[in-house]
Amino acid sequence: MAKNTYLLRNGSKSGEIDVWVWHQDCLYRVERDAGNGGRRWKVVRQDDDFIEAEGEQEVKAFLANLAGVDAPERLAEVFHSLLGVKQGRFTLPFDLKPSEAKNHFDPLLDVDIFRQCFDYLKEPCDEIRQDMANQRSVISGLEGQIAQLRDAPAKLEEGLQQKAVLEMLVQKCRERLESTGRDLERYDDLMKQYQTAVLKVGEARSNAGQARADVNMASARVEEARQAGKILEQTKEDYQAFTLLEKQISQLEKQRVTRDSLHKTLTTLQREETGLTRDLAAKRQEAARDRENAGSKEREYQSRREVLQQQVALYEAGEGDCLQAKERAEELKNGLVRVVEWLKAMSAVNKSAIDQMTELEQTFRQLDTKIPQRMARAKEQLEQAESQERECRALLERTKQDKANLEQQLARLSGGQCPLLGTACSQFDPAKARQDLAGLNQKIKAAAEEHREKLRLAAGAGAELEKWLALEKEEVEKQARVRQLGKGIAGLYQQLEDPAGRLAAEKLVLQLKMGEIPPRLRGLVETQELDPSVYRAAVEEMKDLQRFLYDCFQKWKPVVEQQYNAAQEIMTMRVARRKEMDAEDRTLKALAQDIQLLLQRAGEAEKKAAVLAGSLAGMQQQIEELEQQLQPYAGLDEKLAEANRVKSRHLPGYTKYLQNQPAAEKTQEYLDKLDQHRARLREAESELAASEQKFKAAEAAYNPDQHRELKELYARANLDLGEATSKLEEAVRLVEEQKQRVQQMNHLHRQREEQVKELVRLQSQEKILEKARHTLKNAQEPVARNLTCRVAAQAQAIYNSMSNEAAQFHWRAGDYSLTVTTVSGEKRFASLSGGQQMKAALAMQLALVKEFSTAGFCAFDEPTYGLDTESRIMLAEAVSKAQQECKFEQLLLVSHDQPLTTRWSMPCI
Repeated sequence: MAKNTYLLRNGSKSGEIDVWVWHQDCLYRVERDAGNGGRRWKVVRQDDDFIEAEGEQEVKAFLANLAGVDAPERLAEVFHSLLGVKQGRFTLPFDLKPSEAKNHFDPLLDVDIFRQCFDYLKEPCDEIRQDMANQRSVISGLEGQIAQLRDAPAKLEEGLQQKAVLEMLVQKCRERLESTGRDLERYDDLMKQYQTAVLKVGEARSNAGQARADVNMASARVEEARQAGKILEQTKEDYQAFTLLEKQISQLEKQRVTRDSLHKTLTTLQREETGLTRDLAAKRQEAARDRENAGSKEREYQSRREVLQQQVALYEAGEGDCLQAKERAEELKNGLVRVVEWLKAMSAVNKSAIDQMTELEQTFRQLDTKIPQRMARAKEQLEQAESQERECRALLERTKQDKANLEQQLARLSGGQCPLLGTACSQFDPAKARQDLAGLNQKIKAAAEEHREKLRLAAGAGAELEKWLALEKEEVEKQARVRQLGKGIAGLYQQLEDPAGRLAAEKLVLQLKMGEIPPRLRGLVETQELDPSVYRAAVEEMKDLQRFLYDCFQKWKPVVEQQYNAAQEIMTMRVARRKEMDAEDRTLKALAQDIQLLLQRAGEAEKKAAVLAGSLAGMQQQIEELEQQLQPYAGLDEKLAEANRVKSRHLPGYTKYLQNQPAAEKTQEYLDKLDQHRARLREAESELAASEQKFKAAEAAYNPDQHRELKELYARANLDLGEATSKLEEAVRLVEEQKQRVQQMNHLHRQREEQVKELVRLQSQEKILEKARHTLKNAQEPVARNLTCRVAAQAQAIYNSMSNEAAQFHWRAGDYSLTVTTVSGEKRFASLSGGQQMKAALAMQLALVKEFSTAGFCAFDEPTYGLDTESRIMLAEAVSKAQQECKFEQLLLVSHDQPLTTRWSMPCI
């Protein structure tokens, strides 16, 4: 489907859409485009035309806030899954596979956030562990870099001395270069004067040659202009004759245009005269036919009106008896419906109570009293493992420090200095120091291996403690769950009684004289200690009350239905009779209108015939006038052809005259330019003589050999200065490099201290994140279970209001499978009939909208698909109640079921 152009009329390229929305005591107008209109999206406040939002992003954000959606990009998902489900898709979400159902309902119930957070936190945990490994690697690398930079202070002092010597050498080379440069600069000026003189001599010679060429060209153009003047004298007569003939032909062409226009107008009037004659005859026939039809329909109207008046009198005589029978039947039906609602509520309450009782007994049997002792033992093992890991880590750090000290001593021994006094000494043995260094390396390797083993044991002890902590938490949750289930059963026990339902049952016993008044509950006494038997007895009492009321309902239902159906049949027949009389009345009114219309059309046709006759006479007069105006234009085409033949004879002379006219007119202009070029030639020859004299003087003052010798001396001085400068720069670079090495060594010491602190911080972060991940992982299941139970309870109440058979809903949180329990047993959603599936899906959809949407509206597309007539009527009542219960500002229903839509007091499409 092309969504952008789907709403456009066939053949249109663009359109506009306006939607009015009432929100928070204010009316807003939402504007957008359709197709390629380019209209900007807006939200305008209707009372003062203030623009609340403008542009696609701002408008989507406004609508998301209105619908109670946390993010604008979820608007489409929430609408298609919750607010505006398409036809045929009500039952689809509840018949999906477990994995597909989780993908559909987890985001809708907003419980997917727990799994997302659990998965999202895994990456930070892995990154922190990687950062910890990187920190240890960085610390080791910093220690190696510090060892490589210990010789930087001595090299810095040596570089400073060499830099001072090179600075003096560079100064001497610079002075010699400046002296040679002054002499070379003077000879460069003489060379520039010589080169300038050469260029000016060449330029003067070029100007003189160009001036001679311009004189020759100007002479040729003067001769050409004189020849063109002679040709003009020869072709002057042809030019004048051709011009005169062109004027005559232009006047004849204007006369021909006027003649053609008059002839065209005449033809048009003759064609219109024929049409008017035909229309006049047709209008006269039409007026006669309409008056004849009006007389025939008037006779039919009088006959049918007398019959209708007799039928209305008979209908009004039986109105009172029908209304009394209807009121009694509806009173009995409403009482039975109230009893059914009580039974449905009982079924839902009892189902929930039975489930909670089963879960209470199972949870009570699962309680374990040995968990605290096992957890204390796991804590002692963890403390012992962590203490051993700290001792092993301290030993490893001390061994690494001994190795670093020994490496420093060995470095000093290699230079012939005493590692203690810092003076020259030959009493220490470097070989012995290297042997000790190798032993320390082996010791570090063994200590590192032992430290890794201790870390592994500590991690295992921590995992064991985490397991017992989780079990302890589960034990506490089980105890709390047992108490919660007991309170839930007690609350359901109190909810089972319904005063309105009991009053309706008592009235049915008195009016029908069938059955007995339902017994009342004895009451539930709760104890401090948990005793499942007390709640078991209460559940059995609740089930007995439901069975008693259901037996009474089975006796009352056939009698009430018989009386109600009899009253409905009488009312249906009267409604059909009333519709027939209304249809006949409408037919008579339409017949009267047809008679009036025929008489009116006949009068209009006669008036139009008179107008057409007057128009025809005026048009015939215009045709005669045009024929008289065309008579003076006879023989016009022959005159025009003769003038064109004479014009073609003078065409060659006329063309030759025009070709030579521009050159002949410029004769004086070419003579003036010839005089100018001759004066310019004399000036160029004078400038050439002056330039040759200056060239000879510059050539005598400049000596090329001496200039070349000075360039060689300057190049040697510049080379010496470059070598000295390069050595100085190298010395400066080495000094800066040693300074940077000293600074780097100090910086590395500070970095090592910071990295050790960062390692400790990362270890704390890892423990916190792992604890958060396990908490989030365990939270999703209870939250989802609570939401599904709440939605199922609301859906159950809605379903029971649209069905004669009481049912209980159970929506499992693990795979979102829906089961419905009735008196015939428990069935999965896929096993229900088509009508039951549609009613169950509608009930679940309404419950989800009530629970998770604050938009204030809901839309249903063909919700009666698959339902019988009785279920459709009950569906209409249930939807009306759902609108009030959910507090919808607007409920849209799309349906082709005309009898059903008339019962709904809400917008239907």
